[in-house]
Amino acid sequence: MRKTTFFAAILTLSALTALVAVPAATKADSNHEGVLKYRQLVMKAVGAHMGGIGAILKGEVSYGPKHIEEHAESIAYMAELLPDAFRENVGTSGGETAAKQEIWGDWDNFVAKAKGLEAAAETLAEIAETGDMAAIGAGVKELGGACGACHTPFRVKK
Repeated sequence: MRKTTFFAAILTLSALTALVAVPAATKADSNHEGVLKYRQLVMKAVGAHMGGIGAILKGEVSYGPKHIEEHAESIAYMAELLPDAFRENVGTSGGETAAKQEIWGDWDNFVAKAKGLEAAAETLAEIAETGDMAAIGAGVKELGGACGACHTPFRVKK
């Protein structure tokens, strides 16, 4: 079971702060701009954690497996939010998004991919506890594969 981390709490607080900053709407579907912005913040958080893991593995910073564990746990937390964050099909009627329509056309597959990301992140967190850098590298590769498994069918190519 994942433990609550200070870093995850900070990210959650940041996401909640962003939500409070967006004007409240009487109906969630009438606030497409807010939903889209929130969704993008969740995805940016995942990307930031992946970047942190990459910086550690490349030796750009001197942090070790404990930091990788924390980043992985945070990615797992964010992955839990993905289905709800994408529940509404917003962005096509206004706002820039890289989300493809296939998300909502193949919803069960999208949810499965989000759960796959969560599972891969949880596994990496467990591996990182061991400190075995070779195993961590393999776990990061699996996590990257889980990201790509969703990006390929459901995200517009950059």
